[in-house]
Amino acid sequence: MAPPKKTTARKRTGSMKRDRRRVKPLRLRPWTDQMKDDDIEKYNFMVFDEPELRQYTSPNASKPWRRLRIPVRNPQVNPPHNNLVGYIPLPFRYLPYWKQLCYTIVYYKVMHQALSTSGHPNANTVQSGKRSTSTMLKYHLYCRGLIIEEIFNQKGKKKWFKLPTFDEYIIKERFDLHWLEDEDISRAEDEPGAFFGRRIFDEDVVKAMGE
Repeated sequence: MAPPKKTTARKRTGSMKRDRRRVKPLRLRPWTDQMKDDDIEKYNFMVFDEPELRQYTSPNASKPWRRLRIPVRNPQVNPPHNNLVGYIPLPFRYLPYWKQLCYTIVYYKVMHQALSTSGHPNANTVQSGKRSTSTMLKYHLYCRGLIIEEIFNQKGKKKWFKLPTFDEYIIKERFDLHWLEDEDISRAEDEPGAFFGRRIFDEDVVKAMGE
């Protein structure tokens, strides 16, 4: 029996045609660059601790608001020195997606290390696997870097953040669009690209992504 086909955005929500001239160009590029073994070995993989729930107030705010903050640590700084670099603020709704992104990076890092020490008799197979995992690792590190940059660009804003780059990443991850160019996404038969430029928490987007 053939495996069931993955339900697409179009099948759930219709063609959802929209004027793409109103949608800003997508930010995450489908890079296929690789990381060399030495690059991975020397790369400083910052440690992102479990988020902390904090309450904030401002002089002009009538009510306090709550937000998560993620402690960031530098693993190259050893105790007794403080290795805390700072904090990344994060809206509640993005927490599961942030955790998945960080897990994905750790997964490809560990997979690359495992291939390096696998002892597999076929060197070509090992090298092919390492090229694939290093490409995925570099791409997701690149995405996370842009998302962190976008978060810090929200400095001074209260309550809701607008994170279109993070939304773009989440949609591409859900519909497996990471490696398509913008024009290919716009021509895709099932048109999940219709969601770009939207908030991922809009009701119809949530429904399409979750079913």
